[in-house]
Amino acid sequence: MLKWILRLSFLGLLLALAAVGALWVKMPTRVTPYPYLFKKTSFEGAKEAEEAQILLVGDRMGVHLEAYLSKIGVRTDPKLREPLKVYSWARPSEGLHRTLEKLKTLKQWPKILILHGLSQELAEQRFFLKDEPAILKNFFRFNNPTISSLIIAYPPLSRILYYPHQLIELDEFTPYQLELNANDQQKRMALTYLLAHTELTEIIQLARRHQTQLVFITTPVNLEIPPKRICENSQTPTMEFEQKDVQYLLDSGKLKEASTRIQRITDNTPANAQNYFLKGVTALMQGDFSQAQGALQLAAVYDCEPWRSHAVFNQILLKNADAHDFHVIDFDFMVNQNLGRDVLFLNELFPQDVYYQRMTDELVSIIEKILKI
Repeated sequence: MLKWILRLSFLGLLLALAAVGALWVKMPTRVTPYPYLFKKTSFEGAKEAEEAQILLVGDRMGVHLEAYLSKIGVRTDPKLREPLKVYSWARPSEGLHRTLEKLKTLKQWPKILILHGLSQELAEQRFFLKDEPAILKNFFRFNNPTISSLIIAYPPLSRILYYPHQLIELDEFTPYQLELNANDQQKRMALTYLLAHTELTEIIQLARRHQTQLVFITTPVNLEIPPKRICENSQTPTMEFEQKDVQYLLDSGKLKEASTRIQRITDNTPANAQNYFLKGVTALMQGDFSQAQGALQLAAVYDCEPWRSHAVFNQILLKNADAHDFHVIDFDFMVNQNLGRDVLFLNELFPQDVYYQRMTDELVSIIEKILKI
């Protein structure tokens, strides 16, 4: 009997070792448990980026900012022996994960790195939603000081300490095309916030290691654009009829009654983007611009169609700026503090030229301060 127990115990040990060995072979070595891998090892524009003293990165927001970068030279070049080398490495549809991967390849970093993006973080697939539990467990372990210290000291341990799951292999940008129900969309958004925070933290760490000064710019959110999709799990059978009633009251100029109705509906059914939008519009029509901005920001956050940036992504930037003490321009506040008093945007995404002029004036002042000119 004892022999059989020993044999079974030995067999169990062999099976356990085999399982560990299988995981060791299957999973890549990684310090941070990102759920994706890049096939590419080189990126277009890397040479120019390495030669730049001031480097702009980001997505379509950074691309749009390119047109205003000439102001840097106009203000600074007369004060310098040689003009500053400024290069835009911003690219459309580029999430933080792609920006981070590009920056990791640089042999020479700029003196100043400007980041203006986070408006297209959900534009492509960077993880499989079925693996959300394993990904969350891995980040819980990553944030455990004891486990992360072990992995940093000996990265191959990550093959055992992190839960195995399927990794996305990224090459050229491919738009995200899956249709998700509300629950899955919300899970995808929440996990993307976690990834964005982690990626941004790593960019900050790399910049400090290379003695690069950071300037982050928040993304203005056009609060007057209604939600593109209402999450089905935030609707009730009578919700749509109640919302139409509020809209009728607004159209009839019965603002006080509309305000009372939409407040009651919002209290009873939180997290509904259309409710917050109607609440914001009502407050805007009443001249309560502060309440309007708060409600409309929430309408953008709860929009079930993740087509732009919103307050959560901007808060990720602002909180990191506060925690790590680097420069940040709150472009969203600069624009939306004038909500209800001015025409703020050219279209759904980009503010009026006058706001870009104000923002770049502040940007140039920060650059002059950093360079002591």
